[in-house]
Amino acid sequence: CFHRRKRLYTRSMAGDESSRERALSAVGFLLLVFGLAAVLQCWGFLHVTNANAAITETAGHKVPSGPLITDSQGSSVTDAHETHAHEAHARETHAHETHTRHVSATSAEIHKMMADYQDEKQKVKSGYGSIIEAHDTLTRLLSNEPKIAKCHPPRLHMLDKCVCPAGSNWDGSACTQTLGEMFFYMYRAQSDHNYAMGNVDMADLAGVMYYLHHEIVKNNATPGVRMNGITRILRFLVSMRPSPELASQMKIFMPFVAFDEGRCSVPGCNKLWDHYGFAVGCQKQGASTGFAYSSLQDSSGAWFSLPGACPAVSVGDKDRGCMQKYPGGGCSDLSVSPTCTYSIKYAGEIFLDELAGIQDFAKWQRQGNLEYDEVKDRGVGTSFWDFRGSAAWCTRRMHRVRSLLKAKYPLLPEDLPAPSCF
Repeated sequence: CFHRRKRLYTRSMAGDESSRERALSAVGFLLLVFGLAAVLQCWGFLHVTNANAAITETAGHKVPSGPLITDSQGSSVTDAHETHAHEAHARETHAHETHTRHVSATSAEIHKMMADYQDEKQKVKSGYGSIIEAHDTLTRLLSNEPKIAKCHPPRLHMLDKCVCPAGSNWDGSACTQTLGEMFFYMYRAQSDHNYAMGNVDMADLAGVMYYLHHEIVKNNATPGVRMNGITRILRFLVSMRPSPELASQMKIFMPFVAFDEGRCSVPGCNKLWDHYGFAVGCQKQGASTGFAYSSLQDSSGAWFSLPGACPAVSVGDKDRGCMQKYPGGGCSDLSVSPTCTYSIKYAGEIFLDELAGIQDFAKWQRQGNLEYDEVKDRGVGTSFWDFRGSAAWCTRRMHRVRSLLKAKYPLLPEDLPAPSCF
C-alpha cells in the first residue's frame, strides 16, 4: 500500500510539473507576441514622425553656405546655419531618404499627415497659422494648368505644373497679358507682433531687401534691437484681380498708397477708393537708389499697398459705419464678393538673425559688431550686407532668402514672381 501511494504521489508531482511547464510556455509566448507588437507599433510611429519631419522641416534640401561671420577679434567662423547643417548631417540625410519614400504620396495624404502632427512637430507654425492653407490654395489655383515635365521660359515650373507668370495666361503658343485672377508672393519686413494683413504695405523680394538694407540694418539706436523692432521677413501667397474700375481702364494696379498704423497717409485718400475701387496699389522701386536688387518683372523691385476696411482711419478708431461704407478689398476667397480684390495666405517666414548667420543679435552687437555701415558700405563682424551696389552680392542675398524658405517649407514653390506695375 505504501509503495502504491508513493507511485501515485510521484505521478501527481510529474503531472503538476508538466502543467506548470505548459503554463510558463504559454505566458512566454504571449509576452513574445505583445513585445513584437509593441516594437512594430513604435517603428510605425517613428516612421510617420520622420516622414512628417522630412516634409515640414528640411526635406533634404541643401541651403547654400551663408555669409562669412567674424568675431570681435576678427577671426573667421562659419555662420550658425552652416555649423548646424554640419552637426545635423546624419539627421538631414535620414530626413531626405524618408521624404524620397513619400514624395509620391497624394495631396490628401500629405494634408492629413501634416495636420495630424502640426501642433507638436512641424516648424511652419506662427501667429499667422501654417503654410497648409497656402499649399491647398495654390493646388486649387493650378488645378487646370497643364502637367508638363519640363517648362520653357517664360513659363514657370511649380507643383508639377507649367504656369505663365502672374498677369498672363498661356494661349497655346505664348504667355499673353490677362486681367483675370493672378497669384504671386508678397513679402513684408515685420516685428514679432502679428496683426491683420489689411491696410498694410508689402513688397516683392527685391523691394523688401532694399527696405531692410536701406532703412533697417544700418540703424541700431536701441541696443540689441533693429530699427522699428524688425526681426523677420514674412512671405504671403496673394491671389488678386483688378477692381472693376481698373479693369475698364485695362490696368492691374492702382497707384501705391503708404499705410501707417492701419491708416493711409495720403490726404483725401477716400477719393482714391471712390475712383479706383479697393484695388491693390503698386509702385516701382526707383532705379537710382544705388542698390542692385532686381526682380523678374520690375528691374529694381516693387512695393504694394493693400487697402482694408475703413482705410482712412487708424487702428482702434475704426467704427462700424466706416467699415460698412469702406469695406476694403481683402477677403478669404475672391469668389466671396465682386468688390474683393485680394486674398492673403501665410506662406512662411525667416528671421533676420538666421539670414545673416547671427545666433544672438544683442550679444553679438555688444561685442562691437555692426550689420552695416552705410559710409563704409561694409559691416563689422559680418560681410552679409556688404556692397549694396553689387548685383552679384544683392543676388546672393536674395538667393539665400529663397533657399532658407525652401528648406523650411518644401511644399511651396521657391519663387512666384509678381507682375509688373502698370
